[in-house]
Amino acid sequence: MTIILLVIIIVYLKINLKIKMVELYTQIKKLELGLVYNYVIENNNAYMNPYHNNFHLEHVCLFSLKGCEYYKVEIPWKRMVATAALFHDFNHSGGKNKNDDDNILLAIKGFIDFNLEYNIFDEEEQKVITNLIKCTRYPYTNDSDSLTLTENILRDSDILQGPFCQNYINGVVYGIAREAGIPLDKMLAGQVEFLKSAKFCTEWATSLYENILPDVLDKVESARQLV
Repeated sequence: MTIILLVIIIVYLKINLKIKMVELYTQIKKLELGLVYNYVIENNNAYMNPYHNNFHLEHVCLFSLKGCEYYKVEIPWKRMVATAALFHDFNHSGGKNKNDDDNILLAIKGFIDFNLEYNIFDEEEQKVITNLIKCTRYPYTNDSDSLTLTENILRDSDILQGPFCQNYINGVVYGIAREAGIPLDKMLAGQVEFLKSAKFCTEWATSLYENILPDVLDKVESARQLV
């Protein structure tokens, strides 16, 4: 009976992930950002990072678009938010750069190099996308009141998407621990406090997070029993 239940759970997770990615790809096609997406996936040197990898970029982009839908953000701005999401951790050092400012510079350079080659965004749009990428710098150096709505959506999505990952413990908690050089058991032990203290910039993200939080805390407590 236990094996059958496990198989059902695995199948559900695979289907759920497939639905999420189909939703993302459909949105990218509608926004005519296929060139942006393919460039990032093919050229991101960080694709093998434990956490800041291509899946992370996809998932942040997906949730950013969900936030834009919730707030009825107009298409030109959605295109810029999605592009910034796909580039926000482009070529991330995976823990080698201890100051996240250095990772942000790598991401911005990646975007600028891309736009110089393909010239998709004009000068003003490039500035907006660059500022969007900057707002994901962590730990934050400015509060949400100083950010635009789209910047708050992207900042929230960068964190919010984590608890919605199909494998929060191994894909998020342990992935970040490996990049940061933190022992896995120590990282896991600090999750309850981190999760309960997390704050978001938008009502949209706060509502989604409050709904998923009990399930994520249950996963953490279950995993801690194995340590």
